[in-house]
Amino acid sequence: MVAGDKPVTEWNHLCATWESASGQAQVWVNSVGSMWKGISRGGSVGPLPSVVLGQDQDNYGGGFNIDDSFQGQISDVHLWDHVLQPCQIHGISQGFPYLQGNVLNWRAMSYSVGGYVIVGQKLDLRPHSSCAAEKQWAREAVNTTETSMSNEI
Repeated sequence: MVAGDKPVTEWNHLCATWESASGQAQVWVNSVGSMWKGISRGGSVGPLPSVVLGQDQDNYGGGFNIDDSFQGQISDVHLWDHVLQPCQIHGISQGFPYLQGNVLNWRAMSYSVGGYVIVGQKLDLRPHSSCAAEKQWAREAVNTTETSMSNEI
């Protein structure tokens, strides 16, 4: 991946938020939010959305061009049915535990790959945080994981 004329050689965290009622959308890169933009006020995501990672599509679910494919690594893609708070976005970008996406969950996702794709593990880096809401969310994520694990035993 190239940003401007420099190759990107480290993990970057990207988050896009969109709130249907107002149409407000924002993109976050490494915890820094962009200006708000209005997109599809009152819109909705259909019952069977098509999520395409690493490839630009020219129409819904198709129209792919090999020259528009992403080269790099993608990990931990999640989708929630609500807009995350800025400190939650920050916590996720810093590697803190978090509640998995309730619409799309990277760890429970069924997927198919096309072309040359390598599926592997991502490193787990966890620095410290001072955001109270982020810490509460992380506690809930850990409790949910522990409950899920105890239910499996």
